[in-house]
This record gives sequence, C-alpha cells and structure tokens, in this order.
Amino acid sequence: MEIQEQLTIEEIFQLIKSCNIKTEIPNETYEIFDVDFDFENWKWQDKHNFRDFIDNNFPRNINYQENIIYIESLFERNLLIRSVSWIVKLLQDEQATSKELKIVLELTCIMPNFWQASHNEGIVFSESSKKLALSYLKHLEIDLSTSHDASISDKERIRNLYHSLDNHLWKDIEGEHYQIQSIYD
Repeated sequence: MEIQEQLTIEEIFQLIKSCNIKTEIPNETYEIFDVDFDFENWKWQDKHNFRDFIDNNFPRNINYQENIIYIESLFERNLLIRSVSWIVKLLQDEQATSKELKIVLELTCIMPNFWQASHNEGIVFSESSKKLALSYLKHLEIDLSTSHDASISDKERIRNLYHSLDNHLWKDIEGEHYQIQSIYD
C-alpha cells in the first residue's frame, strides 16, 4: 500500500483531544493478552503472536528516529487514533485495573516518543499508572539480579529509569526505552 499520511504522536494527541472515544480495551486486545501474556511475571509466552497482533492493529511503518508514523489507509488512521485515545484515557484513570494498565503500558512501547510527547502536551497520568510502572521496573530489577546474563550496564539502566520516573524526566525515559526493551526480551 501507498503511504497516505504521516503523523507524529504529538499530532495524534491533538486529534484525540477533539474525539469522544470509549476508554475500553477492545476484546481482541484482551484476547491476545489473555492467551499469550503472563500478567504476574510481565512476560510474553509467545512473542510471535504479539508481533502479529501489532502488525494487524497498528501501522507497520514507524520511523522511531524521526518519531513519524506512516499511515497507509483511513482505516489504519482511525484505528491508531482510537487506540492511542483509550491508552491515554486508561493511563489517566485512577480506577483502571492492574490488568488494564499492564496492557496499555505494553502498548506504549509501540508509539515513538510517547512519554516525552505526552509530557510536552501536558497529559497527566494517574498515580496508579506511575506505581505500576515502578513495580514493573522492580520486577525487571529482580530478574536482572538473578540472571547470569545480566550486565552491570543493564542494572544501571534500571536504576536510571527509577530516577527518571521519580523525577518526571520524560526525555530520559524515552531515551532508555529501547535499551530496556532489549533487557526485557
């Protein structure tokens, strides 16, 4: 397919401000997480199915260096805007369940520059989202401490992320995101 439009996450945030979209996670998203995601241990049992899900539900062409999402169709554009909308709304919802927050935190990794852009746009997330993100880091830290393959730099990245989260240093969090994802894999 041919590229129809290019959007940054900031532009998507602007678009969702004018939309009234449901905050519920779609059933298909719940299903893939229920089948292939271990919520207690924050681990994918079958990453291949998750990647297929991402390919089918999010744009395939994303330039993470330039923070551009390439849209190939109106359907893809609308699906992306709806998805980012419920992700943001659930991250802001103090009543969101742990399961819902774990799903949306996993999906924020797909969006280029999500955390810095949300900060720049003045989007404030709930305390429960922050606490869950910190517990996820704690889980990674425990995994690293028991892993024979973990390096000192991996452990240092986790400590830096703790510091960045506690001090709302969104740019630093965004910079570490890809390196942390490699630890998680």
